[in-house]
Amino acid sequence: MQSAGTYGKRIPYWDNIKGILILLVVFGHMLYDVYGGLPLINTVKVIYCFHMPAFAFVSGYFGRKESSCGFKQIIKLVFLYFVFNSIMGFLYGFSSLTEPNYSYWYLLALIAWRIITPHIKKQKLLVPILILLSIAVGFSPSVDNTFAVSRIIGFYPFYAAGCSLPDTTGENLGDKRLLKGIAFALAAAVIIYVMINYMYCGYDDLKMSAYTEVSAPIKRIMLFAEAFAAIWALRYITPAKKLPFITMIGRNSLSIFVLHRPVTLFINSRFTDMPYGEVFAAAFVSAVVICLAFGNDRVGGLVERFAATSEHLFEDERGKMNPARFTVLLVALGFVINAVYPHT
Repeated sequence: MQSAGTYGKRIPYWDNIKGILILLVVFGHMLYDVYGGLPLINTVKVIYCFHMPAFAFVSGYFGRKESSCGFKQIIKLVFLYFVFNSIMGFLYGFSSLTEPNYSYWYLLALIAWRIITPHIKKQKLLVPILILLSIAVGFSPSVDNTFAVSRIIGFYPFYAAGCSLPDTTGENLGDKRLLKGIAFALAAAVIIYVMINYMYCGYDDLKMSAYTEVSAPIKRIMLFAEAFAAIWALRYITPAKKLPFITMIGRNSLSIFVLHRPVTLFINSRFTDMPYGEVFAAAFVSAVVICLAFGNDRVGGLVERFAATSEHLFEDERGKMNPARFTVLLVALGFVINAVYPHT
């Protein structure tokens, strides 16, 4: 979820990939909390099989640059996590102050990956080593969602793989890119079909939670296989030219990510007892509308400028109250109020 304008000239190819993925993220969240039966559950599982691995991969590609791992960029991510994760806690309650709320674990993951990766990115066989670590850590129940550690370790190989990717655009993927993309997509589809229908893959498996059954390590291995196949399919199939809606929301994927979750929770609570077809249609239309509302350039620019004010949080500017400092004070006040009047 690279913010708009960070690296100067934009490449539509990568914005298109991010646009496809953020639309899937919002669509998946529109369906996730609707317990309406097997078709809905399986649709969400298919999305979850690859959308966050792919986003981690893309984040790794943009996280290769030293500027992405600098102090100001890390502070920006910490600031966004503190603000938006806290807002979700105020709205829906905190399960624990050490556990991220809903999708905001990904900001914690980005913080950890960007701090650690510069120190180990030259390690030989880094991605295979991290895959083995991800598989091994599932055997430890103590590695859980506290500070999103299980997901940070579990999805780290995808981020590292993105970091190792050379500069690329859609134009330099060679001939027969569409045929290659279809081949990778078919391979991913076959593995996903087996995982869901024969391995009975559940949400805990897709979220890199600790193993609870003997077959769980096999599922994780299959998850890596299908996710990398899906990522390569997406790389080959995604057009390199501008696609008005998709390119725009990809360019502003950060603003969609930090703003969309309360809205999806509010809307999909209205889907109870609706027929499957109507739920699918309503969820997709809602996802498109949400992406348009939060992913246009005006809103994306506002969120980017708001996040950028966090760069001055620790500067000595006596008497000045920038938006970041004011927001931090408001959130701190929110914690005081929440302590006095706990969320029920």
